[in-house]
Amino acid sequence: MKLFLKNLKPFRALLALAILMLCVQAFSNLKLPDLMSEMVNEAIKLAGNSDIATDATNVIDSASKKSMDEGTSFIWFKGGEMVIVTLVGAIASIIVSLIASHIGTGVARNLRKEVYQKVMSFSQREYNDFSTASLITRNTNDIAQLQRATILGIKILCFSPILGVGGIIMALRKSTSLGWIIVVSLLVIFMIIGMIFVFITPKFKRLQALTDKINLIARENLTGLMIIRAFNTKDHETERFDDVNTSLKKISRIIMATMGGLFPTMLFVLNMTAVAILWYGGKEISIGGMQVGDMMAFIQYSMQIIMSFLIMTAVFVMIPRAAVSLGRIEEVLNTPVLITTKDDVKVSGYDIEFEDVCFKYGEAENNVLDHVSFTAEEGKTTAIIGSTGSGKSTILQLIPRLFDVTSGSVRIGRTDVRDMDLVKLRNMVGYVPQKGVLFKGSFASNLRFGDEHGTDEEIAKALEIAQAKEFTLEVDGIEGEVAQGGSNLSGGQKQRVAIARAIIKEAPIYIFDDTFSALDYKTERALRMALQKEMSKATVIIVAQRVSTIRDADKIIVLEDGKIVGVGKHEDLMRECSVYSEIAQSQRFSEVDGGDMPGDQGIKENNDKGGEVYE
Repeated sequence: MKLFLKNLKPFRALLALAILMLCVQAFSNLKLPDLMSEMVNEAIKLAGNSDIATDATNVIDSASKKSMDEGTSFIWFKGGEMVIVTLVGAIASIIVSLIASHIGTGVARNLRKEVYQKVMSFSQREYNDFSTASLITRNTNDIAQLQRATILGIKILCFSPILGVGGIIMALRKSTSLGWIIVVSLLVIFMIIGMIFVFITPKFKRLQALTDKINLIARENLTGLMIIRAFNTKDHETERFDDVNTSLKKISRIIMATMGGLFPTMLFVLNMTAVAILWYGGKEISIGGMQVGDMMAFIQYSMQIIMSFLIMTAVFVMIPRAAVSLGRIEEVLNTPVLITTKDDVKVSGYDIEFEDVCFKYGEAENNVLDHVSFTAEEGKTTAIIGSTGSGKSTILQLIPRLFDVTSGSVRIGRTDVRDMDLVKLRNMVGYVPQKGVLFKGSFASNLRFGDEHGTDEEIAKALEIAQAKEFTLEVDGIEGEVAQGGSNLSGGQKQRVAIARAIIKEAPIYIFDDTFSALDYKTERALRMALQKEMSKATVIIVAQRVSTIRDADKIIVLEDGKIVGVGKHEDLMRECSVYSEIAQSQRFSEVDGGDMPGDQGIKENNDKGGEVYE
């Protein structure tokens, strides 16, 4: 609730104006039955005077005629007053609607911004605590629920109590003897509201959880549509979606049935109240204890009272869902961010040092990295190789602080990365992830993620170095369209564009996370040669699965089960490290000639002919 009130605070002046207009609107609604009562009573009085004033010869007494003229004028005056009161109420209602819409959309805008900024500050660990689908739902559906609740809350929650309390006061002014009817009706209404509130609150929590789940499944299925088709698992995925969809249907049906039954129940209470008033009010009129106009006004006030609480009930039913949504938003905003920035510190060089680094994900029992220590020197290329799950990618993610070490330290230029300003730290690093992620736009706009001020010439040069010039020329050059996620490009093309994005950054540190796996040998060799020339002064760390990719590295680190089992050059590791030797042999490398791959010459010949060779 504190979060909601905080976001409502900037609109307190408009909220005060809205409350004032609601008071005017309520006054207008309460004044109309009173004016109608006076008109009816006067009309009945005039009718009685007319009968008395008419004699057998149909001669009207002058005094009686004067009284009738005054009564007619009174009725016309009250009628005009009712028109004015109605217009004032209508204008106030329009103003309230405009203010409520402005406040509701404004609160939603601020919350969306706050949630988005919070999510953008998450480390990978916090991000993994929520699913992507859940974060999207919280920033859209949940905030939309709060927006609707805010608008209706301003228009109804403030208006209905004023109308209800005012209606009770005005009704008792007309007749205290019939007040018990209103009390009984309100007790019945409160019982119904309480029962619905207790029943429906957990249903809304379940509804939001199922909404998250169905969004998650839909997102997974749409993302992995090709895999689903390739493995013929359409029926299984359809069944999985239908299970959640059916559960969502059932819970929605229960909620809608409850809400649907609310109105006829309240209408029944309303009609029974009107019957009771007519029954007992008629008795009061027969004994002269009440006028007809007063009874009509009493009925209208009773209807206003009951309708005000009926409308409030509809809003109260929304409150549990809005409260659930608010709780889900607060859960995101209250999640502590483990990776925070520090004041800027100077670094002396760009050597990267891992000192006794241990790391594990979340609350996992076992370390992914276990006492890892090495140095990646500036101006040299350090390669990391190992079996799947050995911790290669994790090492790279620790450098720009996508994760923080569990113990030990990662240093750049002898400065712990945890003591550095995050923005400046990440500006030092040109990072190319394992999966090339591109954004909808052009090649130029994607490369400007690396350097927002990059010129067309610099972009073209980066694409050329990344061996991406040829296929970009086929699609209108650097302004060629890139579809969402790079879906109009092959895996190798996306990787090359991602590499070009890092190149244009001109960072002192480059890290490549199995970046070359989607490339054929010819393209990979040309790319590595171009990168070696371009990044000769930078600190370069390459994670790779292919031995051919890293064989020329200045230092090769071999990982197994999160531990370093070998460090050295290719030739040395072939002789001294059994793990590396096994990896190389599995890729058809020979120990006899120091690691030359049988068919290397064939590769060269094929390359000379413009052909491509695949492993």
